[in-house]
Amino acid sequence: MRPSRRVRRPAWWWPALILVALNWWLGSSGTALAQPLDWAAHLLLYAALGFSLGRASGSYPAAWVLTAWLGALDQVHQAFVAGRDAGITGWWAALLGGFVGSRLSLTDPAESARSRRVGR
Repeated sequence: MRPSRRVRRPAWWWPALILVALNWWLGSSGTALAQPLDWAAHLLLYAALGFSLGRASGSYPAAWVLTAWLGALDQVHQAFVAGRDAGITGWWAALLGGFVGSRLSLTDPAESARSRRVGR
């Protein structure tokens, strides 16, 4: 079995940057979603962010740590926006989404297809 290579893909920094900017812009509005939807939105956004950061850095731990810090920063930012509330549950959703996204970033569909063909 061959050790997995960590491939950095610098072009993935752009989607990550766009997602961070989109999150900051959406978090600056005074409108908040109802709690289950807000948590789901955090989970999905941070899963996409974790995936982008994982592809960009080639390291899922680095992507997850960066996603966790950005999630914490987002909660602090929301604490100062009128009409928004900050809480640990939003950060937990960001942590879970970041973990899932960063782990999924390690999967390479082309590599999986090659290993299935070779394994026959």
